[in-house]
Amino acid sequence: MERPPAAGQDSAGPEFDVVLLGGHLVTGLLATVLARAGQRVALVVDPSAPTPTGGETTVPYTAEMFALLGARFGLEEISALGRFDTVPAQLRGAGSAKRCLSFAQHTAGGTASEDLQFVVPSEHSEWQLNRTALDGWSVDLARRHGATVVTGQPLATPVRRGAGWRVPLGRTSVTGSFLIDSTGRHDSGWSDALGVTWQPDRGGLAVMRGHVPASIGAGGPSVPAALPWAEGTTLHGTADGVVELAAIGGAPAGTRLTSVSLALRPGAAPEAPGLALRRLAHRYPSLAPHLSGLGAAGSWCETAVTGHCVPPVDAPLLLLERSAHTAPFALSRDITCGLELVYAVGVAFVGAFRTGQPVEVARLAALQRDLLAAHTRWADAAVRCAGDWPRWNALLRLWLLWTIMSSLSVKSARLRAAAPGGWSALDARLADRHWYQPPRSLVSVVDDGLCLLTSEDAELAPEEAASAVLTRLGCERVVPPLFDFADPEARSYRFTMARRLRMLVWAKFSARREFADLLTTDNVTGLARR
Repeated sequence: MERPPAAGQDSAGPEFDVVLLGGHLVTGLLATVLARAGQRVALVVDPSAPTPTGGETTVPYTAEMFALLGARFGLEEISALGRFDTVPAQLRGAGSAKRCLSFAQHTAGGTASEDLQFVVPSEHSEWQLNRTALDGWSVDLARRHGATVVTGQPLATPVRRGAGWRVPLGRTSVTGSFLIDSTGRHDSGWSDALGVTWQPDRGGLAVMRGHVPASIGAGGPSVPAALPWAEGTTLHGTADGVVELAAIGGAPAGTRLTSVSLALRPGAAPEAPGLALRRLAHRYPSLAPHLSGLGAAGSWCETAVTGHCVPPVDAPLLLLERSAHTAPFALSRDITCGLELVYAVGVAFVGAFRTGQPVEVARLAALQRDLLAAHTRWADAAVRCAGDWPRWNALLRLWLLWTIMSSLSVKSARLRAAAPGGWSALDARLADRHWYQPPRSLVSVVDDGLCLLTSEDAELAPEEAASAVLTRLGCERVVPPLFDFADPEARSYRFTMARRLRMLVWAKFSARREFADLLTTDNVTGLARR
């Protein structure tokens, strides 16, 4: 139900249990979860906030996070977002199916690129989503589940009122016992009013996202039996940063758009996205054909992950960083981080409401910092490694291993949670960023690999770092035979039935116990979708 905000409140108390600020995927899904649990929720959409543009690509981990959210909170609509064949029709029309994930590396002045392609298994039904459409759908979902959605009202600085908050909206206001701010505003007046300390990070990436009315060019990677670039998402690596291109749908139905995302090194990004694209095309001739027809047309959103907020102690306030949903796009970290935060915050708030205990804001803030740091580490590694093929090639294999095994870990955690008491055990681990319990030995391999690939040791050449990572991938018992991870010349990945059978044999006779428990027949064969 949607209704205008109240002009004020009397001594009876706040109008809402929770007021969420920001109208996007994270706040929309969180408002849905809380309203579904019986709480009085107001979702305030700030009309002055920048609208996220462009698209996003899902990976198996993303799909499993959607499935986990749906199962944990009894929301099948959220579970359906993990697969292109089950998403609502309006989102399917605004997005597109993803059949492959391709990578290319371009050198300055070079006319040919180094290519690598992963063909998406058909049972994954991955997709490329239109972020603007998904954000709007998420806000509408919250409304359908009982949240009060406030739109079109100018948002002023919230003020403390007794034990809660009053949020001025033009000539009216809403009041709530708890405030969740995900507007991303860090100006001094806003921060001072909330009692928030803003701590900027050193460095950071220049991030530009948008979409243009153009189609991805013809052709495909120079790998055996390659699918065309246009049938999936492509990440182009350069010494200046990473460019992501993905075909999505638009409005009206049938309109084809290209989602364009740039994550560039500090100092490499000019003020205008169109100028950035032209400079990249000029410097990297092999990249130029991919950028042909793309320019400053369409809608763009420029952001930078530049720090984090420290909330006041014991205040009924939680800040969900804007970086949670506008973080560097590299390797699908953006939407995934947002879903993890929705899960953690949803569990904490629903549990606190049911028990009458206060929400552990400090614990949630610490978890958020850890999650953002972990995701940003991958994004920074992508930009740092994209300038040379050996490290880019090794990083992509490391990432593929991590995202596949992490998704299986989340799926296994969800299946275990179906047993009596299972959700309680899973929820209790949410203080740890590895709450889904990926194999510990795998965590070690990935952490060591990222350290090597991003090392600033002048005595360690990029080729040596990449070789060390691949050598370890080739000898560790924690690496399953999904793909020739250790072979730098293996450029095409298809998860065939033969590979599935090899996985099952490896899990039964060679893998460590933690992998044998993870790699079930259901997970590996793909015969069961959920």
